[in-house]
Amino acid sequence: MIRIGEKNSFIVVRKSDLGYMLSNKDELLLLHFNQTNGQELEIDSMIECFVQYDSKGRISATLEEPTVTMSMPGWAKVVEVNARLGIFVSIGTFKDILISKDSLPMNAKLWPEVGEMLYVKLTHNKGRLNALLMTKNEIVELNPNVPNITVGSKLNAVVVRTTPNAVNAITLEDKTYIYISNKQFRGTYRLGQEVEVMIIGRHDDELVGSLNKVKEELVVDDEKIILDYL
Repeated sequence: MIRIGEKNSFIVVRKSDLGYMLSNKDELLLLHFNQTNGQELEIDSMIECFVQYDSKGRISATLEEPTVTMSMPGWAKVVEVNARLGIFVSIGTFKDILISKDSLPMNAKLWPEVGEMLYVKLTHNKGRLNALLMTKNEIVELNPNVPNITVGSKLNAVVVRTTPNAVNAITLEDKTYIYISNKQFRGTYRLGQEVEVMIIGRHDDELVGSLNKVKEELVVDDEKIILDYL
């Protein structure tokens, strides 16, 4: 059985006018020439292809390397923001994946911008692959060990959740979860926004951080706001 949204093993059966016919011993699937990454494949050779739906809803194979699969969450780049539908992200393959607006904040100002990265998982429903933002529990389950980070250290992270009471982010490299209360930042932050977080503590399953500047910098900012107003 072909597994949609996963890499599958196939035998190259024959070459046709459109591409290569692949077999997993139960089903045949076409690997179009424009999905071979320019590779010339040998008949009877074994290859691994990622399988997803094309723009017409047909099952299609590619030798492009996905950044996310059904069994492996990962980073996806925002390529389009559609106010009616949601956000389209690229997982490195020929067809972009939708994150439905139903899964995003009601305030569109908190949606990510084109070019920013989101940490997502794939879902497969009714002949369609979609993406969902990872929850805290899912991220922590993948990386349960909270590193020993010195208080005062600064880490690069990406915002993965935003509420009136807090902003949550994960580090770019090891995807460690960071909790930032609303007392530790000013203004608003959107999903996918890169931030520099100063670590101020830790809980059992997350680091605790701050997006506030040091007091001296905050004083300068406040003075500028007052002078601009006057």
